[in-house]
Amino acid sequence: MKVTLTVDGAAYEAVVDHKARTVTVDGESFPLRADNVRLLVPGRAVVAGREVAYSIQELDLLAGEGGVAASGPMRVKPPMTGKLEALRVTVGQSVAKGDVLFVLEAMKMQNEVRAPAAGTITAIHLKPGATLETNQVVLELAP
Repeated sequence: MKVTLTVDGAAYEAVVDHKARTVTVDGESFPLRADNVRLLVPGRAVVAGREVAYSIQELDLLAGEGGVAASGPMRVKPPMTGKLEALRVTVGQSVAKGDVLFVLEAMKMQNEVRAPAAGTITAIHLKPGATLETNQVVLELAP
């Protein structure tokens, strides 16, 4: 999964490999270790003993090689493994790009997963409380 990670105002393109439990930034790989990060409030954390401001953008949430299937609805997947904490949409609901679709709990953090595009929710495949893997489709969004 590719993300843009902003730390203390500086933006970095990062590649997160959940299976290998690594994140690669500027060609250098680092182990993903929850014991090295302490969240203070949303947008602020202590990383390796240093307090930083952070944000994560441009999550690749869509199925398929390029992110979007050639035709049909977009299949929205979680950006990381975790637990489906809450659904914020229902089948038939119209959403705008950036609307919250569901909340994922991972490493004691609440992560809002947002609509990658405007559309209508055509299917919801899982219920709150479900354990999610990155390859699972949570819901489908048609243009």
